[in-house]
Amino acid sequence: MRASLRLLALCCAALALLLPLAVSAVEPTPNAVVINADGTMTVDGQPFKIKGVAYSIVPIGESERTGVMGDYFTADYAYLWARDLPMLRSVGVNTLRIYSWSTEADHTAFLDACAQYGLRVFVTHALGYARDNPADTLARQEAIIQRFADEVARYGDHPAILMWSFGNELNGWWLGFLEQFNQLHQCGWNSEQVEQGGCIRSTTPQCMAAQDCVYSHYFGWMDRALQTAKQHSTRPMTATMADVDNIVGAHPTTDLLPRFAANMTHFDAYAFQLYRGSSFYPAEGPDYFSLYAAEAGGKPLIVAEYGPSQRTRQAGRVQQGSAQEGHLGLARSCPLFYLLLLCSDVQAWTR
Repeated sequence: MRASLRLLALCCAALALLLPLAVSAVEPTPNAVVINADGTMTVDGQPFKIKGVAYSIVPIGESERTGVMGDYFTADYAYLWARDLPMLRSVGVNTLRIYSWSTEADHTAFLDACAQYGLRVFVTHALGYARDNPADTLARQEAIIQRFADEVARYGDHPAILMWSFGNELNGWWLGFLEQFNQLHQCGWNSEQVEQGGCIRSTTPQCMAAQDCVYSHYFGWMDRALQTAKQHSTRPMTATMADVDNIVGAHPTTDLLPRFAANMTHFDAYAFQLYRGSSFYPAEGPDYFSLYAAEAGGKPLIVAEYGPSQRTRQAGRVQQGSAQEGHLGLARSCPLFYLLLLCSDVQAWTR
């Protein structure tokens, strides 16, 4: 009898240890994050500006391309974020951007820890490359949408979650998704640069027609993903984009964002990775934020990454951004956004 009681006690103790990994210690907070009509954000009823870092941790001696494939956000790696989270909070960070984690693993303990330190999480549902996660049929596209919705449903309105991103740089042709949509819908589009006679940044009538075909289907697919996931959470949602192929510029009739805004009605904000260096505020001509405001239809902007231009990085130089009152305060440019403490002030919420 005593042996049975001891066994029962051990089983209960083991269960008690396991429960925090699957059941959140905090209550959900529906409607806690709101994007207001004027483009500002409130969290728990208070004004909120994102001061974030891209948090991509890899222990010394390991690789994000092997083993757990970069998912160090499970309870097995709590020693990493138990070290980092209080330090990040102490330097003024209030938001962590997560690029990817396994949809098969549970990350409740990490989210609970973030909530404990008052940190919000901008979660990315990673899609990777089309060769590994194909979207070349309507059935496969819907399956990807459903996996995203299932992941959002898993965490719901956890108080640490600020918002969700469906993929990262999905408009980048190098991922292969655009080409799969192009072939499926027979759009006649191609991913060659305009200098090579291709459709990237091209404004020829033929390429404009091909862009109308491929991007309307592609952005529409992203939009359906957000619409479906919103059935399971009140958090804002977006799909983070690369600053490529004239998505924002000075020509509203040919730039992609104003042309396809009608296909992105469920985006609560737009998020872009901007590697423009000091050209955020060029010596002549409009600055990036003025261009964006003219084409975004009133939706707010999240700068999800920023740094020197590719040309500057290739030359081995780091441009210095100019700080301006009322904007991002780009006191310096960071060659890699992974430099957490150096770049802790660069991600901001702005209109």
